[in-house]
Amino acid sequence: MKNNKRVREKSQRTIDDHNQVHLINNKLREEFGRVYHAISRGEIYNMIAERLSDGNKYCNKRIAYILNHTKLV
Repeated sequence: MKNNKRVREKSQRTIDDHNQVHLINNKLREEFGRVYHAISRGEIYNMIAERLSDGNKYCNKRIAYILNHTKLV
């Protein structure tokens, strides 16, 4: 069976932005340790949004999508 779904390639800038979100999330995991899982997801997303560079401000919904549907490259 042939898969007709087209796979979109992401630009290098998008990949870099997504990697930045993943790296910030990993730093938060290290900083908070076991308490990380007790913090609400919304608060985690807000902390990530605050730490992002000025060029790429993502909303909580976009940060959630990045963390749940992309991988660190």
